[in-house]
Amino acid sequence: MGRPFQLRQDQAPSPLLFFLGEFSGETKNAIYDPLKKAFSVVDFPELSFQIQCLASGQGWLLLLSRRTTSLFFFDPLTRQRIDLLYRSSVFNAATFSTAPTSPSCTVLAIERDPYYWKFNFDVLREGKEKSWTRHSYSVGSGVFGYVVNIVSCNGVFYCADMQGRISSFDTKNWEYRVLSWKHFREAGGRFLVEHNGEIFAVKKGSNGIPEKVYKIKFGDDFIAHEAATWEEVKDLRDETLFLGPHGACACSGLDKDLQNTIFVAELGPQSELVCSKFNEGVECMDVVKFDDAGEFSSLHAPVWI
Repeated sequence: MGRPFQLRQDQAPSPLLFFLGEFSGETKNAIYDPLKKAFSVVDFPELSFQIQCLASGQGWLLLLSRRTTSLFFFDPLTRQRIDLLYRSSVFNAATFSTAPTSPSCTVLAIERDPYYWKFNFDVLREGKEKSWTRHSYSVGSGVFGYVVNIVSCNGVFYCADMQGRISSFDTKNWEYRVLSWKHFREAGGRFLVEHNGEIFAVKKGSNGIPEKVYKIKFGDDFIAHEAATWEEVKDLRDETLFLGPHGACACSGLDKDLQNTIFVAELGPQSELVCSKFNEGVECMDVVKFDDAGEFSSLHAPVWI
């Protein structure tokens, strides 16, 4: 096993971008510091097999390897690994509620049956249950599409489809609802991020640069999880959003250069990190091409940790 990644003494407490060699089986990975604008090459012999990142959050990656039939959490900074009961299902989306070291950690994986408009919610409470629990729900044709984003907020999982419609799944009573929404198409098909009990959505323009930011505003019947609307955000103030293909996070009170800023890590042939300032509109400040890191390009998935 390799050594833990060492943060410098002057390291900012902002999220780092980890380059994971998902399908290449490459043990050489990289960590990018958005404040210092510097890459650190790190070798991970623990990840020497083909692997898929299902989700990330709070410094942890939820990883799946069908080659080794393993499902586990991995912390790239400490190299700690926590194995989970393997699940062979094909997931459309997955996430977890808290860090796996927490006794309240719940893992959620969603599989959609397109022929019967049915959703299968597979749930595992880490450290409490020895098997996955499946909960299946049917929805009407066209009511809710493929889940593209999931966030956990105040004990409830919120799922978004490409149209911006939101559904909720409460693991306390196993209740699933497709919520009634206003202006849902305006925030459709984009990134979701939870921060301090609020849910934000970031919509990108055709050029890949963030275009608008929305926040969910629940109505008086919030307790019933029945109605809400997307409300446009004009200023992020001291908040910073870090968005990517495998998860998103947010921070408050970082260095002034990072406040009111949105970082978007893209995956694909044009892999890049877009840094934009947000204030009554979005202005692109910097674009970092993954190819700048040498061999780290579209074969390495960018994941925030």
